[in-house]
Amino acid sequence: MRKKLFVRRIGVIVTSMILVVLAINIAVTGQEKIVLKQASWLWAAPTIAPVMRHLAEQFTKENPNIAIQEAAVSPDQFFDNLVVHLAAKKPADVVNLISYNIALFYEMGYLEPLDSYIDMTKWPAKERLNPVVESAVFDGKTYGTTFQVNNYAILYNMRLFEEAGLTTPNNMEEFFDVAVKLTRGDVFGYAIPTASNQLVYLFDTATHWAVWYGGHFAKDGVPTALDPGVMNGMAGLKRVFDSGAMAKNLSQRDKHTRVVEGKIAMCGAEPVFIMGRAKEERPDVYPDLMYGKAFWPSGKYYTLSLIWSVPNDSQNK
Repeated sequence: MRKKLFVRRIGVIVTSMILVVLAINIAVTGQEKIVLKQASWLWAAPTIAPVMRHLAEQFTKENPNIAIQEAAVSPDQFFDNLVVHLAAKKPADVVNLISYNIALFYEMGYLEPLDSYIDMTKWPAKERLNPVVESAVFDGKTYGTTFQVNNYAILYNMRLFEEAGLTTPNNMEEFFDVAVKLTRGDVFGYAIPTASNQLVYLFDTATHWAVWYGGHFAKDGVPTALDPGVMNGMAGLKRVFDSGAMAKNLSQRDKHTRVVEGKIAMCGAEPVFIMGRAKEERPDVYPDLMYGKAFWPSGKYYTLSLIWSVPNDSQNK
């Protein structure tokens, strides 16, 4: 199952990133070298960065007058850094956005429509990830292309379960129970980013808890904060936090590090990032990590997409 998830994910990345490279479609005249700056935290991701570099290499071979410059920024600081550069009108040529925040950058007027750059006739509808691409379409124009889809599932450290004589939960009550029982010393039963400067990741977590209970923060553009699913999801998240089963003041990077170190029994996570890092850094912990089936009331998974967009102040658009 782990290999199938990885292959499916890499297939999405490859297909969609090729689309991005074609979409930019820069016209080059003469022999002047153009440096195309691509900003993303994924340049530092152990599993995905090699794929991105391979595609960049292919692109530059086909376009020898263009070079790809990696602009790697920590995910904890990426969007603050991006807003500063956008406001100063000195952004990278291609930037990483997320399906839930691209609308904000569109509304601030920072994004270039890509329709004139993309030859959609080369891409059959089934290869465009249409439901996800639609999150980057505003007023009939396309402002981004999807290159990765993250399905947030629960990751278990099976060694910690076995050492405690416990099994993975089949429902929410069992989840709350084992989260507490697995918490001891520097090992925690459940982990999310809890630091006050981790608002993007806290929003991620709050959203997938809302989805677990069948809720959404907005429907058809209308806020639904009092939706029963949202209320129940937030109550459940608060319950596990108040139980002491979660580490306090934890950043997203800290969460990933503790999972890789074998100190987190359960967490909501995307497969490629954590599994790839664990395999590379802690091959002794990697075999203990496993993704499990849905045990929450709705049975639904929270999914987000990562998107490439072009700022309208890009120097090479």
